[in-house]
Amino acid sequence: GSECTILEVQGMRDILSTDEATTALRDFFGNEIGPLLKKNGHFISVSHETSGNTLQQVERLFRPIRDAAKIKELSAEVLVNEAFELTLKRARYSKTLVACWTKPDAVLKGDLKEARSDNKKARSDLPPAVKAMQPFSRLEPISAEHGAFVGRVASALDASGVQVIELGPDEDGHRPDLAEVRKGL
Repeated sequence: GSECTILEVQGMRDILSTDEATTALRDFFGNEIGPLLKKNGHFISVSHETSGNTLQQVERLFRPIRDAAKIKELSAEVLVNEAFELTLKRARYSKTLVACWTKPDAVLKGDLKEARSDNKKARSDLPPAVKAMQPFSRLEPISAEHGAFVGRVASALDASGVQVIELGPDEDGHRPDLAEVRKGL
């Protein structure tokens, strides 16, 4: 019954001093998000990962440089390889994810009971499938409440100068958001 949406922090809109960033985030949690988190059923978890394991990101950065050198028939391979090795030694991979959670106790019990009843009725029309995922497990009152919660968190972060994108299925149906969760585990 719970829903989770993951926001990836892309960075800050402006360059801020430590004091300015602290004030912006204090206002975010104290004024914008604090009241939402006092309501039952809403949670935020923040994870930050930093690593020296940057081969994949550095290769993606240098691929266009190598391709351009080949197309232009430049003999820059030694220079590109040296820059690649230096970058690989010094680069750090850093990612911050904000998970927004909404549990069933965030909505009115009557609305939840009605949605569960509707889903049960819809499932009864289907043939039994013991090991299959239930197609009517999503509860609309939770989804609506969750969508509003995620929107307010994203807006509050934006107002604080923090740029985020919502992770979810890409155009091919792949779930990079779930891949990020698996990496973190």
